[in-house]
Amino acid sequence: MARARDEDRNAGGLALKGPQARERLAAAARHRDVGQAADARRCVAEVLAEDPGDSEAAGLMAALAADDNDFDQGYRWAQRALDADQRAAGPHYTLGRLFQAEGRLAEAEASYLRAIEFGLSFEASDSSP
Repeated sequence: MARARDEDRNAGGLALKGPQARERLAAAARHRDVGQAADARRCVAEVLAEDPGDSEAAGLMAALAADDNDFDQGYRWAQRALDADQRAAGPHYTLGRLFQAEGRLAEAEASYLRAIEFGLSFEASDSSP
């Protein structure tokens, strides 16, 4: 199975961050991977409190919302991430997930293609996105 979940986990750009912010985002991703969404959101919120424009943190919030099928929040956070970095693959991938879940297949396809264009890669894995 494709491991695209890594793309929406790393849903922002490659902007440099302080070590503490990077660790909090890494902790958030680990929490998300084991189903601890509340802990993941808490870690991301700490980063956003310091830097509300952090595209990676906004992208991770979008991915968490998509995991919960919270479409309004997912779209809002993905747009916030893309406002900070239009070329980030993760938010485009997350938008694709949201559109697909709503049956908006043409928009989902366009978002997935943008994610690939901006660097989405798939690796062999037994976990699903």
